[in-house]
Amino acid sequence: MLARLLHSLAAGAVQPAEVLVCDQSGARETRALCDGYAPLTARWIDGGAPGIARAMNSGLEAAHHELVLITNDDITVAADWVERAHGYLVADPASLVTGRVLAGGDDPSRVPSTMLYAHPRDFTKPQPWGLFPGNAGGARTPLLEIGGFDERDAFGVAAEDNDLAWRWLRTGRSIRYRPDLQVWHHDWRTDAEIVHRYVEYGRGQGALYAKHLRSGDLRIAPWLVRDVARGLRAQAGRYIKRRAPHTDWRQGLFPGVLVGFVHGATPHPPSGD
Repeated sequence: MLARLLHSLAAGAVQPAEVLVCDQSGARETRALCDGYAPLTARWIDGGAPGIARAMNSGLEAAHHELVLITNDDITVAADWVERAHGYLVADPASLVTGRVLAGGDDPSRVPSTMLYAHPRDFTKPQPWGLFPGNAGGARTPLLEIGGFDERDAFGVAAEDNDLAWRWLRTGRSIRYRPDLQVWHHDWRTDAEIVHRYVEYGRGQGALYAKHLRSGDLRIAPWLVRDVARGLRAQAGRYIKRRAPHTDWRQGLFPGVLVGFVHGATPHPPSGD
């Protein structure tokens, strides 16, 4: 998957000034791929212990340039991705930019996370969503100033992007969604792994709500209520309409959100507050 991502970057109309691969696999093959990949020069970075937030923070800290783009190894990018993102960030370096995430492969239901809005949107009011780190960019200094992505274990493998979106928007900054900034998220999980990932999404979101409610930010409470209600409706649809669990991410919200909320309500070392 990493080779496929690097190939899509190398095929772009504009080459990135640097490519950092934040590796948490512990496998020699990843570093060898970075060292030998042409025409890109991909710099291998030790991403530390497993955790996507930790990996992304490692990349932000190691980057030599102020404007950065973030993507994942199961993504491929459009040929104009770097060029378009750079244009948006130069025009508005105070905002984060994100874009359309399409399903790669023949069955969109097997891709656990997409973003399909057809028209531009500007997010300015605090909300715990709206940024997809497989297709995101911004200036590294303000991202690090607000604490970067929260690395606490309560988030697991999900919701660190939604947490950052909440904190970023809470400062009065903006997130710009531009549909012509386009990537593809590829399917590689089994049905059971997709269902497990949806539950992990719910747990991470529950931990996010607990974190901010514990800090006294009651503005996030309606979002908690909304997700619990959506999860309950999705569970009803599973049994009444016979929807397969791997085709509906909302089925992971309940009881995932409640489990994550309990976990997140216990004290953890502060990070990204």
